[in-house]
Amino acid sequence: MSSAEKQSDFQFWSTAQLLAIGTLQRLRYNRSRYETEDSPLTPAEQLADLTAQLDALCLDLQSYRNLYQACEDSGDERLISGLFLLFQRIHNGWHRFHHELIGLPADRISGFIPEIDRQRSLWNPDAFDEAEADTSALPDALQVSTSLQQTIRLRDHFAEACGL
Repeated sequence: MSSAEKQSDFQFWSTAQLLAIGTLQRLRYNRSRYETEDSPLTPAEQLADLTAQLDALCLDLQSYRNLYQACEDSGDERLISGLFLLFQRIHNGWHRFHHELIGLPADRISGFIPEIDRQRSLWNPDAFDEAEADTSALPDALQVSTSLQQTIRLRDHFAEACGL
């Protein structure tokens, strides 16, 4: 088997893996949404859940930043699939946070919407060209560090405003 065939096989299996994991993440997300519809949360539980979601986004952003740096340092193209998975996970996290935040009274959330919209635009998968599948289309380490700092500030401000 030639080197080109091995590379082609590797790209095929990497793509298949990304598709499978992305589908599983979407199914898990949908299931969690339907489960919460069956048992509505109290307002205090909902605010605590939203704060926990921001904590999870901070961890995902740190993971993304570390993996991006490892990808740049090593030049290992196999790490790129992990970046795309984390990118999608962060996008889903912001989408879910935004969706659940809208259920709160408008006077409590109006100050958070502009920052959430900025974050969602950074992690928007529609920004990719279909032909692009490398790290040049992904947010770089500086953008991710800035995003992480803004998310931490948003989490702290949100927790303070909600009395958590």
